[in-house]
Amino acid sequence: MKTKSGTSGIDLPAVDLDGVIFRCDKWDGPGSSGKLKEGCKEVMEYFAEKDDVWIVIWTCRNNADLVKEKLNESGIPFDSVNSHPWEPENISRKMPCDLLIDDRVFPFSGSWHEIKEKVKEKIKQYS
Repeated sequence: MKTKSGTSGIDLPAVDLDGVIFRCDKWDGPGSSGKLKEGCKEVMEYFAEKDDVWIVIWTCRNNADLVKEKLNESGIPFDSVNSHPWEPENISRKMPCDLLIDDRVFPFSGSWHEIKEKVKEKIKQYS
């Protein structure tokens, strides 16, 4: 079993499934997924080569077996889906991780004004 040694700085990346690993143009139900995103497999393999990195697939999908099946069919390495062995007991749904790779995240740099501008830009895209 891999160990979370703390030497890489990103021992526990949490990677979103829809829109990050697979394209997600529209939701067609729990068994569906889009095509594999370009470059994803190579980067996930890079993470997987490191003995001290535990790859968590972090998704809203609640059927881990279907998620694992799709990842395995696509050759995407991972260690777990929606949980990890070091997860503390009695925590909220927000999983502790060292790095979150998600298509719907605005990284917080310390400036709420920057966040506001990013949100305004996102709203314009959908207007």
